[in-house]
Amino acid sequence: MPPKSRVYPFSILERKTMEEYIEEALTTGYIQPSTSLAVAGFFFVGNKDGGLRPYIDYRGLNTITVWYPYPLPLVPAALEQLQGAVIFTKLDLRSAYNLICIREGDEWKTAFHTTTGHYEYLVMPYVLTNAPAVFQSLINEVFKDVLNKYVITYIDDILIYSSSMTEHGREVSFTSAPILRHPDPNIPFLVVVDASSCGVEAVLSQKHGSPSKLHPCAFYSRKLTRNYDVGNRELLSIKAALEEWRHWLEGARHPFLVLTDHRNLEYLCNAKCLNARQARWALFTCFHFSVTYHPGSKNGKADALSRKYET
Repeated sequence: MPPKSRVYPFSILERKTMEEYIEEALTTGYIQPSTSLAVAGFFFVGNKDGGLRPYIDYRGLNTITVWYPYPLPLVPAALEQLQGAVIFTKLDLRSAYNLICIREGDEWKTAFHTTTGHYEYLVMPYVLTNAPAVFQSLINEVFKDVLNKYVITYIDDILIYSSSMTEHGREVSFTSAPILRHPDPNIPFLVVVDASSCGVEAVLSQKHGSPSKLHPCAFYSRKLTRNYDVGNRELLSIKAALEEWRHWLEGARHPFLVLTDHRNLEYLCNAKCLNARQARWALFTCFHFSVTYHPGSKNGKADALSRKYET
C-alpha cells in the first residue's frame, strides 16, 4: 500500500506561508497537482532566523525505500587536505536538491497533501532518505577532475582552496561556469563557430534587453581525432553545432546566422557543387540559416574553447 499521512492543521501565518510556497513551486515547475494514492503530510519547522521552512513527512516513504549506499565525505579527512592552503572560496548551492529531476514515472511516490490540494514533486525534495547520497554522487561527478586537488564538496557546500592568490584566481575561474540565458524560441539565434588544429567549438547566443546585448545560451567544444584541412575543420564546427543544438535550431521560428572566421564558407548555403565529405554533411539543408565571415580576432569565446585542446 502507498504510504499515507494525516493532514496537519495550520495557523493563520502558516497557511499564508503554505499558499505562497505552493504557488511559487507550481510556477517554477517544482511540483504539479497529483492524483497519487500516496499521501505525505505537509507542515512547517522553524528556521534559525525565525522564519518557516516547509517540511514533508516522508517517514512512510523512507521506510520502504531501498537504500542508496553512496558515501558522504569524512570531514576529518577533508580537513587534512587543507594543509598549506591560505586562501579559500566557499560556495553554498541554493535549493540544491531541487536541481535534480525525479525520474519520470516516479513522481507519484512524492505526493503530499495540504488543506488546499494534493501535489507531487517533479524535482528531488529534501527529507527523502537517499537525497543526500544522490546529490553527493552528482556533485562529485561534476567536479571529478578537480576533486580533492583544490576542491572539496560536502553535499551542497563547495570549498575551493589554494596556496596562493595567483593559483586561487585560476582555480576559481575554472570552477565557475558562465551565466547562461535560457534559449527563447521567439528570438533569432546566433551561432559563432571556430576551429583549431586540435578542436572545434561553438557558442549559441541571443540578443536580449534594450539596448540589446548578446547573451550566451550554450557552449560546445570537441577534440579532433583526425586530420582535417582548415576549410573542413571550420565546416565540421558548423556541423557539430547544428547537431548539438538541433532541438533549438531545426525548425526555428526565425532564420539564424552562423559566424565563422573562414571566409570561404560563406558559399555553403548556395553552393551547387560540394565535395564528397561536404555532401555527407547535407543535413545543412534541414536548417534555415546564413553564413557570414567574422574575423578571428573578434571571435574570443569560441576561439578560446578550441585552443584548450592544444598542448
